[in-house]
Amino acid sequence: MELSRILRSLMLFFITVVILSLAACNMPVGNLFGGPSPTPLPSPTQIVLPPAVTGSIAGQIWHDLCAVPGEGQPNPEQPPDGCVAVEAAVIVPMGSRRRVNQG
Repeated sequence: MELSRILRSLMLFFITVVILSLAACNMPVGNLFGGPSPTPLPSPTQIVLPPAVTGSIAGQIWHDLCAVPGEGQPNPEQPPDGCVAVEAAVIVPMGSRRRVNQG
């Protein structure tokens, strides 16, 4: 009889521990010890994307032809066709499209 009473007491003890453990899992921690409640997570907000913007780039590309003399050769008195002299010894392409240019 004594053994059944001890087993009944142990069973009651374990059931009590399980019930209290399950109850503690559902309790807010901040209120358990009298502290402030945990900060709730913010509710998700809807992300609004701006409308798609389309754009374009327009223009022309051409091969600016300028036949400059080779290195070590003297520059001519007049720049070749399609070229411009920007300094005394510097000849560069004109930079504007003409009929002779490809593109």
